[in-house]
Parts: sequence; structure tokens; C-alpha cells
Amino acid sequence: MLIGITGPTCAGKASVADYLVSNHRFTLLQISPQAVPTHRQTPRQTPTTTLEPSPTPPTFGFSSPTPPSSHLPPSAPLKFASAQEAADYATTNWTHNLVLCPVSSVQDWEPFRKRPFALLVAVDAPISLRYARYKRKRAAVDSSSPDVLLEEFIMKDDDLMFSPTISPSIDS
Repeated sequence: MLIGITGPTCAGKASVADYLVSNHRFTLLQISPQAVPTHRQTPRQTPTTTLEPSPTPPTFGFSSPTPPSSHLPPSAPLKFASAQEAADYATTNWTHNLVLCPVSSVQDWEPFRKRPFALLVAVDAPISLRYARYKRKRAAVDSSSPDVLLEEFIMKDDDLMFSPTISPSIDS
């Protein structure tokens, strides 16, 4: 199964992905054109990293015989240079639990659209909460940067949500 997570800036996309990785053994996939991909795969190649089958059968929402594996250290995300590379990997590994986060544009999701094992989930939060998260996140990166006014944040957010050009989030 592949779950793609999309939503506006600071809506909680990373929190949902972290939950799936640490509590349900999902493997995090990221599309990062500017970064060097951490995983390259030729067609029909079997995974060599953390994608072993789960030792317990799926429970389909019923109580699990063992508690979630939150004690296991999360593996590093697999980074791909393009959405198509990520889709090829996901297609080859369709029996594994994968989460793609963030899905920043329609183009990022397009290769997954017709895959029967893929689900796109939109995450959102109240604008006041998202603004507070954005300020904390920005202050953690650079404490000397001036605060972004709420009005500026809303204007940037509206541009991202409703502009005719597709772009990633304010600070992803």
C-alpha cells in the first residue's frame, strides 16, 4: 500500500507520516529533485533495505496480537529525483507499506493516480494553528529572521492554494 500525504503549509503532513513510519512500519518516500537520490532501482529489482515483510499478518483494523512497533528506530527516507522514479519503486514494491510525503503538486501524484494500491490523503488544520507552527518552525531554523505577519502568511498560503502555477509549500 502507498499513502500519499498532501496539504497546506504546516498542516501536519510530516506528523502523519512520522506516525505511519514509527507505529505501523511504513517506509517514507520523498521526491526531492534538487537532492541526490538515496535510492536508485532498476526495473524488477527487489528491495535490499528495510522492506522485509511484516512478521505478523495484517489485522485490517481489528486488535493486533502484538503492540505497534514504535520502539523500532525509523529508517531514513528513500529519496527520488522524480515522481516517476518513486512510482516505479512503489509499483515494484506494491506489497510493502509506503508513505509519500509531501505530495506538493498534481505532477507529483500523477504517476500514482491509476495505481490501485495508492491512496492520497489531504491533511489540514486551522489557519491560526498552522501560522503558529510556521512561526515556531521558522524560528528554530533562524532565530534572527523577522516574524512573518499573519496577513503575509495567509497571502502566501492563498497564492499556493489558488495560483494557476503549481509550486511547493512556503517552506515545505
